[in-house]
Amino acid sequence: MKWYIDWLTVRGVNLLIPHAFYYSLEGPRSGERPPDVGPGSIWWPHYRLWADYMARLCALMAKGEYRADIAVLCRNRDLHAEAVAPLFQTQKSFEYLPESLWADCKEKKGQLICGKRVYHAVIGPAEQFASVPHTAEEIAPDVLCDAPQPDLRVASLICQGAPCWLLVNEGETPIETRITFPTVQPLGQYDLWNDRAYRLDAASAIRLERRESLLVFACSAKEWKALPDAPRLPAVSPRFSLEREEPEAIRKVYTAQLPPQAGDCLLTVEAEEMAELYVNGVLCGAAFWPPLRFVIPHALTGGEAAHLELRVTGSLANRYGRPVPFGLKLDENG
Repeated sequence: MKWYIDWLTVRGVNLLIPHAFYYSLEGPRSGERPPDVGPGSIWWPHYRLWADYMARLCALMAKGEYRADIAVLCRNRDLHAEAVAPLFQTQKSFEYLPESLWADCKEKKGQLICGKRVYHAVIGPAEQFASVPHTAEEIAPDVLCDAPQPDLRVASLICQGAPCWLLVNEGETPIETRITFPTVQPLGQYDLWNDRAYRLDAASAIRLERRESLLVFACSAKEWKALPDAPRLPAVSPRFSLEREEPEAIRKVYTAQLPPQAGDCLLTVEAEEMAELYVNGVLCGAAFWPPLRFVIPHALTGGEAAHLELRVTGSLANRYGRPVPFGLKLDENG
């Protein structure tokens, strides 16, 4: 679900409407819609996290002005998937221009103008807008990476007068690269999932984990100084063991002891599907896709050894359909 939300948003969708939230999955309703939505979902108690994330993305894309130098001419059911794939993979933004708008466009000095939009290249039939270049080779990417990053997607926007870039990792492995943004202004970074903004060191590499998104924005020197530095938390790797299984809840419970910590720390585990971490009996957080990461606040441990309980809940497919493996990968985490 996270992958699909990001997939839609980075392509310009600005209104997400979750639907088919049934209050009961009895009878034929259990097979009419996926059970992983609505009150029957394993993550329903944490739905606010998803709703807030989607709201931030929708606000960003609805209020921001999308920027693209390339127009892709299209007709109904013909979106040129093969032609636009290299644009996605090289971080070159484009907009689809449906046939219904072609009559409203005009060519001027090698550019295509449609309303307030100005395009410097066209992808489509050669006879359409022939004076405009029909190749994107000379179009600069939205951002420059120090090495090719075919899984990195970028949406370039103007938000409240400032340029910003939505970055999304659509691959299955982390992305770590130095990125040059087309601005001389200081840069900030906004963690859309956790609602946290920090300074961005333009000289440092950016790391996007699997399923991770990040908003990078230009700001004034005063605004940059007001932002905190991104935290660099020490990683912890306590040895978890399976304590019990709860088949009715499709849940496995693991426990571990955390040695005393001097401050906040970061716990990362590999598990499927949803995990909830309790520290000394207090809910610390929930995570929904691997790698599962939890910030353990010093306030929950008090600098003392702490008892950790990790509750991993599997997909409802285990109840309504074919079994799907779930749980903590102990060979990697303990």
